[in-house]
Amino acid sequence: MCHQSLWARPILNPSNQPSGQPAPVQFGFQSMKAKGPDQAAFEQFKSQRYAEILSHEQAHQSAAGSLGGGIHIDFDSNGVAVGGHVPIQIPPLDSKNPEASYKSYCQVRNAALAPGDPSGQDCAVASKAQALMGQAQVLMARKKQKSQKETEVTS
Repeated sequence: MCHQSLWARPILNPSNQPSGQPAPVQFGFQSMKAKGPDQAAFEQFKSQRYAEILSHEQAHQSAAGSLGGGIHIDFDSNGVAVGGHVPIQIPPLDSKNPEASYKSYCQVRNAALAPGDPSGQDCAVASKAQALMGQAQVLMARKKQKSQKETEVTS
């Protein structure tokens, strides 16, 4: 899931302002370079964001099992975690073994929806896996019908 960095402190810039006019407000991280309470709050925010994103991605990775790859976390220029992903392999539909394909697609769907707060991308992957599950079910039904017909002919 892609999380956006929300940490920004207003920085007043009173230079070149006519008297009586409010100073413009800029948003940025310049004040976060200072030591003290602001720096401690910023470090706590960074740690919290990292933990949130890591937890989300660990849910994907755990549910993906052997179909999942390593966790990747993205950071902004201030070292704040802003998003992450876990690559998940979606195997091609195996017409000779649709049952195995169905099982894999269930695992992919479950991995995509594993976090409590699935992103739009997570939902898109789950939807794709759900569609592939439907295709696998059609192949399983055809395989079962073919098997039943062959049994009737040999009886």
